[in-house]
Amino acid sequence: MNPKPDFDIVKNHLQKSISRQAPLKELLEQIIKWIEAQSSEFLVSILVGDKSTGKWQIGAAPSLSPDLLELIKLVVFKQLPGINSNSSFEPISKRIIWKDSTYSLQNGWWATPIHSRLNGKLLGALVFFFKEFRSPKKDEISLIINGVDWAATVIEQKMSVDAVLTPEVRQRTYTEELEQKVKERTRELTAMVKKLVETNLSLEYQIHETRQADAQAKKNYALYVAIARYFPKVMIVVINRDYQIVFLDGEELRKIELSKENVEGHSVKQVKNFSTEWKKQMLTYAQKTFHGGHYSYEIKYKANSYKVNTMPLDEGHLDVNLVMFVFTNISEQKSTEQKMLKALKKEKELSELKSRFVSMASHEFRTPLSTILSSANLIARLNEPGKEDKRLKNVERIKSSVKNLIDILNEFLSLGRLEEGALQMKKEIFDLMEFMETIVQELQHVQKPGQEVQLTSDQETIQVNLDKQFTRNVFLNLLSNALKYSPPNEPVDLIINTNDTSLTVKIIDQGIGIPEDEQQNLFNLFFRARNVTNIEGTGLGLPIVKKYIELMNGEITFDSKLEQGSTFTITLPLDQEENA
Repeated sequence: MNPKPDFDIVKNHLQKSISRQAPLKELLEQIIKWIEAQSSEFLVSILVGDKSTGKWQIGAAPSLSPDLLELIKLVVFKQLPGINSNSSFEPISKRIIWKDSTYSLQNGWWATPIHSRLNGKLLGALVFFFKEFRSPKKDEISLIINGVDWAATVIEQKMSVDAVLTPEVRQRTYTEELEQKVKERTRELTAMVKKLVETNLSLEYQIHETRQADAQAKKNYALYVAIARYFPKVMIVVINRDYQIVFLDGEELRKIELSKENVEGHSVKQVKNFSTEWKKQMLTYAQKTFHGGHYSYEIKYKANSYKVNTMPLDEGHLDVNLVMFVFTNISEQKSTEQKMLKALKKEKELSELKSRFVSMASHEFRTPLSTILSSANLIARLNEPGKEDKRLKNVERIKSSVKNLIDILNEFLSLGRLEEGALQMKKEIFDLMEFMETIVQELQHVQKPGQEVQLTSDQETIQVNLDKQFTRNVFLNLLSNALKYSPPNEPVDLIINTNDTSLTVKIIDQGIGIPEDEQQNLFNLFFRARNVTNIEGTGLGLPIVKKYIELMNGEITFDSKLEQGSTFTITLPLDQEENA
């Protein structure tokens, strides 16, 4: 059995169907399907009245057989009062007999009236057909109440073109119609004043016109109420020239935590739920709108965003004494807009990364491959005796180029594993000073003439509990960079200091430095500063170093000046307890 649909979900679905101008039959069938899903003991139909003919019609009955539909026309219609009747009817319960493949021969039906929520007039009837002749049970009463309430809402809203327009069109249509009404009333009142002056109308006639204006004002008030209650995600506020709120209504009252009773009659400044910014904006735009303008602005309340439209109301007077504010919740639109902007930003970043990768790969792979090709050609020509040294030299060039290619590929693999979270830290206790001396010796073959890595520390031995491979990759990369970007005969300082909880390693070179305007991009993938484009490199080393350090709960910072050198500072925890 399918789960029973939640009533709030059905309500939201109904509201969306109304907004997209769904046919009345479709809306009524949604209500019936929700009621019938609550129990298998009855079937439901909704009858509506045709005002033009005064006769009943079957609005919707999706589950009834042809026999039952005919029964409604022959029996049920005759039991109900005329649709144009001002009187209603009490709930009707009847025993009836009909043939049906699902239900027994002797069954019953129960009907309850559907009244207008605005004027109380009869709109239709909700009819239940039971398997057994009985009155509704206690838990079925709430189904009937909800069904009647929603059927009345749907029938009434389908009677009005305004109530089925989309939110954007509703607001625009309402504004245009309201402006037209204001213009029409202004023209009427102007003509009336001119006529009074010209013809010296009697006092009785003036009283009559005043009463008409009052009646129109009441109609306008009813219009405000209808708009506020039937427009989704809207709150309407009307204020007078004293900046008092004379009208407040709409679906958004609950979200803004307001109530008509506590707000109407108070000035804008007295409303506690309005922030200082809300009050300032409302007072500013009210003052502008009193001069006859129309304005629009946006404002937030907690997690919700609202678009506010203002318009002047003359209410039958020549001067504008009232201003209407229409607050429309646009949080969903704002959220969608932000998601789109983030997606565009991400797409742009991916495109830039792709371009950098293609540029780097084409450069870094071309050089070693060219070296391998040229060396292989030379070896092929050096077959004569006595040229063994030259052959070996070219073999070494091939080996070196292959090693460069392997190093580049290893960087790609390391980055991929880091991004996927596939690398796990394996701590072990070791002497950092002895470890660093090994790395310094390992780098001797890449040093330029006169270069030297000078290792100094405040301790002869430093016991650390870190991932040995991570640590090796970090300092091998940073020291290689310091040597690569420094000129010959310039030393690189490797300084290690400790305190009670951490160790600090500084790598100081006297190299070419990093341009100040590019330093914020140093740890971005594939980034290479403009002053190193002629020096081999992939732009992956420092991003990988940074991820290794972060995995070991450390941090890396740097300071650099162009043509004066760079200092990289790495801070790592001095944890000497082995993991369990």
